Amino acid sequence: MMTYYNIHSHFPSHHSDEVTILNWIIRKKEEEEKGEKKAGFLSVGIHPWYIEDVAIQIKQLRDLAALPEVVAIGEAGLDRLIDTHIDIQQEIFVLQAHLAEELQKPFIIHCVKAWEELIVVKKQIKPKTAWIIHGFRGKPDLAEQLIHQGFHLSFGTYFNPGSLQIAYPDHIFAETDDKDSSVRIVYSQMASVLNITEEELGKQIQKNVKILFSI
Repeated sequence: MMTYYNIHSHFPSHHSDEVTILNWIIRKKEEEEKGEKKAGFLSVGIHPWYIEDVAIQIKQLRDLAALPEVVAIGEAGLDRLIDTHIDIQQEIFVLQAHLAEELQKPFIIHCVKAWEELIVVKKQIKPKTAWIIHGFRGKPDLAEQLIHQGFHLSFGTYFNPGSLQIAYPDHIFAETDDKDSSVRIVYSQMASVLNITEEELGKQIQKNVKILFSI
């Protein structure tokens, strides 16, 4: 039986043949308490939208990040469309990037209109761990630039077909993000664009997952 891999979701899977990495956003105390009920594989991070009490958030992140069920750090990121100053975002992002390096866990990234800043930070850090752009919708020229810089791309329901073709085979992943749906839908869309079977796509994504993640 084929296994489907969903590397970034805000909802647990409802299917036994889906392996899901559930995202845990480090927020206020009440959100933390809700998060205690999460199980399975996790990614944990401070999202740029929810930078609040940084000292407390960093402590919570460090406490959680070393847990064996946490297989990735993030989503962390840079977002030019929010009010939080980009310098503050970058400071928190860099802290999380170094934590990913320290723990040797992949780094899941949210980026909106801050690609130049992201590439500069990556060049400065020179990470050995994988950096994965989640929910990538950018155009092929951006996809090519990011892959040249060593990034991997994760695709959800909406994506640019040309970018997927550029990222295939070694730099692609699939996700559902904030949609409470099956990642099978994404696999079907991706396979159709690539003109391959879902089984072929599944083998490639499984290979990519096994290379980067401890799952």
